[in-house]
Amino acid sequence: MRFNFSELINNTFQWGKSSKRKLLFLFTLFSIYNYLFISKSNSGVILLILVSLWWQNMNINKNGAQITFLFAIALLGLTSILLMYNSEVFAEKVSIFAFMMLMVGTIQRIVEIKYKDTNLRDYDYYLTIFIQYRFVRIVLISIGKLSHYINRKIARFINFYFNTVPTRKIDHLFNGIKFTFLVIIIIYIYLLSSNLVTRMNRYIAAEREKQYRISLNPVISSIEPLIVYAANKVVIYGKNFGWKEKGSSLVMKEGGKTEKVVTELWTDSKIIFVVPLDWKNKTAYFWINKQVRWNGKIITTKSMRVSIKVIPRTSQKVNNTPDDDAYFEQLKTLSPETLKINGYE
Repeated sequence: MRFNFSELINNTFQWGKSSKRKLLFLFTLFSIYNYLFISKSNSGVILLILVSLWWQNMNINKNGAQITFLFAIALLGLTSILLMYNSEVFAEKVSIFAFMMLMVGTIQRIVEIKYKDTNLRDYDYYLTIFIQYRFVRIVLISIGKLSHYINRKIARFINFYFNTVPTRKIDHLFNGIKFTFLVIIIIYIYLLSSNLVTRMNRYIAAEREKQYRISLNPVISSIEPLIVYAANKVVIYGKNFGWKEKGSSLVMKEGGKTEKVVTELWTDSKIIFVVPLDWKNKTAYFWINKQVRWNGKIITTKSMRVSIKVIPRTSQKVNNTPDDDAYFEQLKTLSPETLKINGYE
């Protein structure tokens, strides 16, 4: 049988047209909107709308507080799963909504006790509905058979392990030794699994710390122009450059030595400097050094190394060289800011 997605969408909207299902249908749509399109945190308005829709749906369908509590428990379980997969944003949203559902369920229960309403539907009512579907019956029967199989294996193990009926003191001694040995194995497995979990948590923490440490590095995203004459102005774009007053610097490598480059403008995302007249006509390599505080110490972080090509100026009496042609060709792709500060308006 082929899966028809359009038919599924149509049946979903037809299901939502039922008078008792409209509120639940709207609740589902608002939930999807909240968790998929509101990125950082729950919207207060959307949250109030969801709670109101849920409350009205419970009243119209005569559902008891047990349904709300069961839904809240399911949300808390979903929160744990999301945290396992590092989805902190969605986990926070789900946990907040689970807390709201616990509050709603508590209020529902207080109202039920006050008005002594006994004609409410609990989870048994919905269970009798769900088991009418073949798929649900197959799942429940499979779980029951699996549980019976596990219990039977455990019983066989216990009967095999403690097969001696204690009639003498020596029998009690052997059973005591067997039981002690079994407890030691269980404790060993527990300690081993705890150790593995602890190591995994430490590894995850170390990786997060490493990623955070890398995020402090200055990042150069682009540089223009890439082919320059002496006295041209070069613009470096990026982020996390830091500030000159706090120890950040632009460093250029000349031979086996490094020297600081004098800059004309320095912000956290842009640097402008003039190519010195004494730079040799060749490829110049440079990077950004930035001082940050890490674990109580001042350390120096570095950006990736970038380069520009310094070319000699050609006399007007001599035809342009290939480097000159490449320089003027790149002017077509430079930003208006770079063109302006270099006098090519």
